[in-house]
Amino acid sequence: MRAGAHDYIIKGKLQRLVPAIERELRETQIRSERKQAEESLRESEERYRLLFESNPLPMFVYNIETLRFVGVNDAAVEHYGYARDEFLAMTIKDIRSPEELPRLEANLSGPSQPQERSGPWKHRKKDGTLIDVEIISHEIMFLNRPARLVLANDITELKRAEEERRKSEERFKKAIEDIFKFVPEAVLVFTRSLNVYKHNKAFEDTVQKYAQKLNYAEEELADLIIKQVAERLAESNGTEIRIPRKEG
Repeated sequence: MRAGAHDYIIKGKLQRLVPAIERELRETQIRSERKQAEESLRESEERYRLLFESNPLPMFVYNIETLRFVGVNDAAVEHYGYARDEFLAMTIKDIRSPEELPRLEANLSGPSQPQERSGPWKHRKKDGTLIDVEIISHEIMFLNRPARLVLANDITELKRAEEERRKSEERFKKAIEDIFKFVPEAVLVFTRSLNVYKHNKAFEDTVQKYAQKLNYAEEELADLIIKQVAERLAESNGTEIRIPRKEG
């Protein structure tokens, strides 16, 4: 074979070989990127699984179409009292009080947001106990189905404490009103910052009685008394005061 013909054959093979090599390099890069993406997805799923399973607050996942539970964490099992298999045989309606079902259905039929915060809601434990919860939920895909990931924060004790505080404030207000109603002496009630919160009619009568005797306008004498009492309270020096007769 002549040298020129041999060179032609070699060049022809190289021309066919180069695209094949480039194609193989591209495919290798694509396979590598796909493998990295799959590995990154597995790591991400593992992190979320650990966050879900180890979260100390009850969490569950439910299918948006059927409302059936498709996943619950250990905290939910412990807090609500249902076994995992029992949860997975139920829907989110089954842990609601009957009175709240219309509200739940109205909420589900409304526009949905990727992330929502709602509540308080009434949830029912296995033993029938009703608890108050606040809900934070996120849209996710679970087993290739649209779902919501839910965190349920039990605020029952917080609401009970708030109710006790409200009742305590009401009792305090009632005690103040009783003092104002039945105590004949002048009474001043101060805030912690020593501003007058309230005074009774006996205080007004006292100011009116002595204002003319001491040559003060009623408002002027009231302000002077309040100022002196506040000063004594600030000094923890008793509350006895002396109002001199105003000259002029």
